[in-house]
Amino acid sequence: MKDLEIGDKVLVGNGKHEVVYAFGHRDPSKEADFLALYITHEGTTGHPLEVSPRHLVYIKGKDHPIMADSLQVGDILQGSHDSIIDGGSIKKIKKITRCGVYAPLTPSGNIVVDGFMVSTYVALQQKGSSEFPKFANGLVLPISQHHGIHIGTSPFR
Repeated sequence: MKDLEIGDKVLVGNGKHEVVYAFGHRDPSKEADFLALYITHEGTTGHPLEVSPRHLVYIKGKDHPIMADSLQVGDILQGSHDSIIDGGSIKKIKKITRCGVYAPLTPSGNIVVDGFMVSTYVALQQKGSSEFPKFANGLVLPISQHHGIHIGTSPFR
């Protein structure tokens, strides 16, 4: 991620590439907490997928991505071809601290990282495993967090 620049093309799924049009944040010197997702899958390199706790990640059983901090051991991540078949099962989740935060934005709002499909967005809510935003009064919006943010960022695309 640290080497990405605006204008670079990245894999976004199903063999498609899109241009990075902006960064939601890009600070190579900022220290931040991450989750290291250790995934069992044929062909993986063995290093974990590292995401911020509020990053939106696609998993089996959900039509829309959920916050990474709600992932559990056994969840199956979506692979790079919009399918679960080429995804992988989470075997361990470890909290870590790293230096450098990056959020490249693509026209679709997706990006493939280490062979797994993730959203380019982070949830606006602090907690919750739901695909959909929930309010304190229990009201659930009928639009996913990913799509809501995607609509909100449309003027920038």
